[in-house]
Amino acid sequence: MGLTRLIEDQRIYMGDSVFEQKLELQFKMMADALQAEQEARARDSQMVYQQLTATGQAVKTAADTVDKLAKKVGQVLDWQKHQND
Repeated sequence: MGLTRLIEDQRIYMGDSVFEQKLELQFKMMADALQAEQEARARDSQMVYQQLTATGQAVKTAADTVDKLAKKVGQVLDWQKHQND
């Protein structure tokens, strides 16, 4: 109720056209701020996606390396076992 009264008082004080221009400017500023926030979130999301992708690739590379190492260790153990036989 108080906000409606305040808006109506401003409209009467400034005149309709000035009030509408001011209101339009305020809405444009709010829309610009919202768009800037959405763009920042999109950039943040893209950065997080890239970091997760890079981390996933690093984990896969490490897993492949561990797998190769395990195979080599297995081969060495088999060779050593045959040497002892």
